Amino acid sequence: MGEARRRTLLRWAAVVGGAAAVSTAAVVGGLLWDARGPAVEAAATDAHQQPPACASVPAAAVEAAAPAAVLEADTSGPLPQSAERTCVWSSLDDPGAAPRVLVVSFRTHFGDGDGRVSGEERAEAELAALAGAGPAAAAGLPGADALVRPASVGDGAEAVFRDGNLTVRVWCGGLPAEEAHDAATAVAAEVAAAL
Repeated sequence: MGEARRRTLLRWAAVVGGAAAVSTAAVVGGLLWDARGPAVEAAATDAHQQPPACASVPAAAVEAAAPAAVLEADTSGPLPQSAERTCVWSSLDDPGAAPRVLVVSFRTHFGDGDGRVSGEERAEAELAALAGAGPAAAAGLPGADALVRPASVGDGAEAVFRDGNLTVRVWCGGLPAEEAHDAATAVAAEVAAAL
């Protein structure tokens, strides 16, 4: 194995490990830091009662974004006023495939039981916060608040959209910026169609 390939594999292994560690830290942090404890149940008005399973991401979309990728991580757990599932696919172990990583995170926001704040309002607030982080374009994704933006760390791109109280974040890495943008948008559109 060439030195450049080995470094690329190590870099992407660190990205996959980092994504799993960040997801785990977010779940643990949510459990420990919210004085009231996490809301682990959706309100009756919330359209999505829990985050979708990783199997809900169309296999063809995964294969198109990261050929020969396998599911490396499937983490889920409660967060304050929400629940999250993160799915990580990579082709790092396949010597015949280009090293690519696809991360799909589903976050179901829960409304207050008394109706003060809905899960949909919380999901809107998450997208508004992400949109404020930098320039974004959302062609091809559902919803007026959808966005696609360059990855904040490393190469890649992230597509984010909302379906009621559910936010979906799709990150593609291991590709040049424009290809990552197109891949993230395509996967997000297929996930949206499958919901």
